[in-house]
Amino acid sequence: MAGAFLLFFSSAPYAQDIPVRTGIHPGYGRIVFDWPEQVGYDAKIRQRELIVQFDKAGNYQLDNVLLGIKGYTGKPIVDPTKKTLTFPLLDDFSLKTFTAGPKVIIDLQVDLNADNSNEVAKESSAPPVSGVGFRFAEHPDYNRLVFDWPQKVQGAISQADDKLTVRFDKGATVDLGKLNKQKMPFVQNGRVIATSPKLTVEFGLAPEVQARIFNVGPKSVIDLKVGTAKKTASSDKKINEVQSEEKTGPVDGNKKQVNENNKNENIETVKSAQKKPATASNEPPSSLPKLEELAGPGPLSLLPKPTGVDTPSTAAPRKGEQQPEVVAQAAPKDDITTNVETKSSSEDITPPSPQEGGDANKGNTKKRLSSPQGNQGPVKLSEFKLVDAPETDDPDTERSIEQDLVTLTEPLEIPNLVPPPGRSADLLPPTILNFNWKEETGAVVFRRGEHLWLVFDREGPDNLAEAIEAMVPHFAPVDTQPVAGATVVRLTAPATQVPRLSKQDNTWTIDIRRRSSLPVQAISNVLGEGENGPEVRFLVKSVSRLLSLSHPELGDRLIVAPIGEPNLGSSDIDEFPQFRSLPSYQGVVLQPTAEGLVVALTSRAVVVRSRDQLIVSDETARSLPRSGEVRPSPPIRMLNLEADRLGTEDDYLRNLQELQRAAVETTGMQQGLARLDLARFFFAHGRVAEAAGMLKLIGQENRRLSDDPSYQLLLGATQFLSDKFDEAQKTLSSPVLAGEWEANLWQAALAAAGQDWGPAAIGFSETETLIDDFPQNIRNKLYLLAADSKLHVGDTGSASLLIGKVLSSEPTDFEKAQADYLEGQRQLQDGFPEEARTIWKGLKYNRHRPTSARARHALTKLDIDEGTITQEEGIEQLEQLRFAWRGDKFEFAILSELGDRYADELDFRKSLHSLRQAASYFPHSERADKIAKRMQEIFEGMYVEDGGKRIPPLSSIALYEEFKELTPLGDKGDTMITKLADRLVDVDLLEQAGNLLEEQIEFRLEGEEKARVGNRLALIRLLDKSAEESLVALDTTKSDKMSDDLAQQRLHLRARALAELSKEEEALGLLTDDESLDALRLKADILWKQRKWEKAGKILGKLIPASPPEDRTLNDKESQAVINLAIAQTLSEDNEGLKLLRDSYSSIMSKGPHSDTFKLLTNSLNSGSVTSIAEELKQISQVQAFMDQYRSRLKSSPLSEIN
Repeated sequence: MAGAFLLFFSSAPYAQDIPVRTGIHPGYGRIVFDWPEQVGYDAKIRQRELIVQFDKAGNYQLDNVLLGIKGYTGKPIVDPTKKTLTFPLLDDFSLKTFTAGPKVIIDLQVDLNADNSNEVAKESSAPPVSGVGFRFAEHPDYNRLVFDWPQKVQGAISQADDKLTVRFDKGATVDLGKLNKQKMPFVQNGRVIATSPKLTVEFGLAPEVQARIFNVGPKSVIDLKVGTAKKTASSDKKINEVQSEEKTGPVDGNKKQVNENNKNENIETVKSAQKKPATASNEPPSSLPKLEELAGPGPLSLLPKPTGVDTPSTAAPRKGEQQPEVVAQAAPKDDITTNVETKSSSEDITPPSPQEGGDANKGNTKKRLSSPQGNQGPVKLSEFKLVDAPETDDPDTERSIEQDLVTLTEPLEIPNLVPPPGRSADLLPPTILNFNWKEETGAVVFRRGEHLWLVFDREGPDNLAEAIEAMVPHFAPVDTQPVAGATVVRLTAPATQVPRLSKQDNTWTIDIRRRSSLPVQAISNVLGEGENGPEVRFLVKSVSRLLSLSHPELGDRLIVAPIGEPNLGSSDIDEFPQFRSLPSYQGVVLQPTAEGLVVALTSRAVVVRSRDQLIVSDETARSLPRSGEVRPSPPIRMLNLEADRLGTEDDYLRNLQELQRAAVETTGMQQGLARLDLARFFFAHGRVAEAAGMLKLIGQENRRLSDDPSYQLLLGATQFLSDKFDEAQKTLSSPVLAGEWEANLWQAALAAAGQDWGPAAIGFSETETLIDDFPQNIRNKLYLLAADSKLHVGDTGSASLLIGKVLSSEPTDFEKAQADYLEGQRQLQDGFPEEARTIWKGLKYNRHRPTSARARHALTKLDIDEGTITQEEGIEQLEQLRFAWRGDKFEFAILSELGDRYADELDFRKSLHSLRQAASYFPHSERADKIAKRMQEIFEGMYVEDGGKRIPPLSSIALYEEFKELTPLGDKGDTMITKLADRLVDVDLLEQAGNLLEEQIEFRLEGEEKARVGNRLALIRLLDKSAEESLVALDTTKSDKMSDDLAQQRLHLRARALAELSKEEEALGLLTDDESLDALRLKADILWKQRKWEKAGKILGKLIPASPPEDRTLNDKESQAVINLAIAQTLSEDNEGLKLLRDSYSSIMSKGPHSDTFKLLTNSLNSGSVTSIAEELKQISQVQAFMDQYRSRLKSSPLSEIN
């Protein structure tokens, strides 16, 4: 056996550990296999799979590739020989492979000509849901019901009078018991109609209450409030006025104004199609496009449509939308959707006639485009205007989303990053808007001036601006722009407020906060050759249509391409002779500047060409990459640091004196320019403080210069280098710096200082060539920030180059220490922990204290992760590290980490103490609220998960008393208190349990629930022999509305307490008509205490069956009940009853635990010793059957289950 095992083991292939790294770049995704030596390989794409085969086995470290490469591959599979890896591909790509030393590099390049029109998306059915949480809350003007699904589920509501029916598309069970016990003003009751195959529930509503349903993540939320009239007289009047205007046409003044606003604006949209021969016809040569072509998602055209020509569409319409008609005009074969063409025109607008447009408003309940008069020649967009559509009562119209589209949620969790010691940029609390679309929707987000534009390629409700402004009044005013078939929202947001986007299913989440304005991912553009000459391609895939927007203040026209992939935007302005590409956070934004421009969609790109020929200057042609190759264009610089330096350091004093003399001897604007030259000189030599002082003087005395872009750039840079991050953020967000290369560099630096690593890495990648010209102290600071950013996004190769630049530049000791620390991080990420450990050990006692602290923290974390030290030892080292650098975010992060590690070790006291220190020491930190939530999570977990059994009982109540301010409101907090009370009763800490419930009753509960917990408190006081306090508990928790069971239980507890206080007759009076088992036991107890044996015997006789069971023996409790009855009959001298009891039970009692006692009592009938036995039994106290029953129940179940 052993030999066989050894033979099998030795036959396994020898495999080396091979790090695998990935990266996403503009136009391609990269996979790098870091072999330690040269290796033969082969890579190919076959049946949508990338197959990579090596001639050696390897243990591939796929931690960063477990879910594949986003947008490129799925999860890889390694075959048993460990020589072949298979990556499923998510799209069609071309393959490029090469080596760099022993590294094998594989690039998956976007194939612009690939056709993916036949792909079919597959949806996996979710598993059935066994149970779903339900909660409710009462708000000042509405009530809210929430179904806590584990995943997103669609729901629909129908309302008939006071009945609301909710149907979900998944099956589940739900408990509405608490809602029925605690009614709300607008919801009277609830019941489950069906649980399978789809959950259906019904609620009873108060009169005139209206309901709406929407989703917040996986939660289904129903809001109920008193409805208002849907239409007022004023609104009717307004509609009539608009319709009247539509019939008569606008007045001449309006016509002239609209014509001026739309001068030189003509946007034509053309569908890609195959040419067909025209047929002869006597009909007019062309007809106007229908509204569906203008507002629909597919092929659009504002050109005249030749009559009699029918061209098939190559782009499928969206679900639920009508297939638009297609214009018979050829386009390049790779164009699948939309062309937009611009043309200069100054023709007047002709008032539309009411007969024109045909079915133009069909299916559109909000706005429609009126049709222009005439049908000869090209149709201009300026000839179409938006007018109110007729009201419709069609129940199928899409008006149900008017209250459901946008929701405001709490901020997302900020990652628990450990920042470097020292000052760093703050992250302000964000504003998070959710756009809950019901179908697939693309988005464009960009800034123009003070407005943040949010554009979606699907139409939203009419009152969207008012709804959003009510949610986010700090972004008021909020307005919407009328665009058919789309939603355009403008927020008035400071330039420092920057959005980030995420998407789940069809819900877009827009997180707006102060951060770097750089996009998370940059859209790359390439120069290509089309059928009509040069064309510029913006590489995006998930675009379904193009939209034309008009700026209401500036009057210019924009063409935007909404895309479905979040956080893919443009970081700067690309200038072309005929158009501009504007910066965006999401999507493509183009600004035509000349006539004849054509914008088209392909399956892979937004393509810009000209009707004649796109003009591309030699400089632009050289800067733009071709055929997927990515080459950044050289920056256009506002600062010439080499010239500003005026020579070397040897000339510094002479040049300084000349510049100072010029600044003193001149006046006015000349003096301002001289001061600006002096500030540039200081900055070029690395004298940041001197440059900042001069710039401040210019801002105070030469205000005309303060708007100059170079001044703003220099000011923002000095503010950043002086750690004035708030001021730098505001300065660098100035509109005059939008899209400037040098401004992007400092925006990237700000992003790194705020730990916004993705945008920081992108910004540094685009502006890295600018850093070389800075003086060494500034240059090395930027290189270190860039390297840190690269490491945080996993680009260790770029980080290594940046670190090398610092180390090769004769750095200061402090700069070298920081570079060495980052090199340790790179070594660790590349799979060399021992090398990283060696570097960090050398930095533990470095004179640069921030680096020393970072190195010590990294060592501790590495040792814990690798198991070289225990968690307890690691915690001790972290406690010491707290004092290595104090008073900023580093200490805050260490305290946060200690809180989590103590919680992992179940040392909840120290965990909560550490987190409380973090929150109290740094109350203004952006993460203080998150710490408070984390404390609450730990606090709840101590008691809710297992009832506090992980903690000793006395420690459990002590922790509760110390941190009870963390007790959550509502049901969750009540559940926590209930479980803690159960735990205390379980270990006989009755006084502490009673005090806990007493506080809950006083401050947290109302109505029936208060009475329920009052019963538990009364029982605890009885068990603790405090009958008076038991009565107080019952008196203070009275409720007019209680269930019959709860009221009966309160009656029994009150009777027991009265009996304990020697008020037996009053107690018996309460139980006169009660024949329940508990009441019989209680009566027996009281009568026994009163020594009324005859009455006690009659009651005890009711507690046992007339005939014993025949199929089993009696248990101890049943046997004891028979003995109690025998005693009562003996003491009351009820010989007949005792004889009957003996005859019935002698046989079965002889087999039980009380056999001898029963014989003694019943045999006395024959011996004549009944009287003497009775005298002895009179010394026996009460039977305590009632309290014994409760004690028994508490042994087998918690206190909270008694009612």
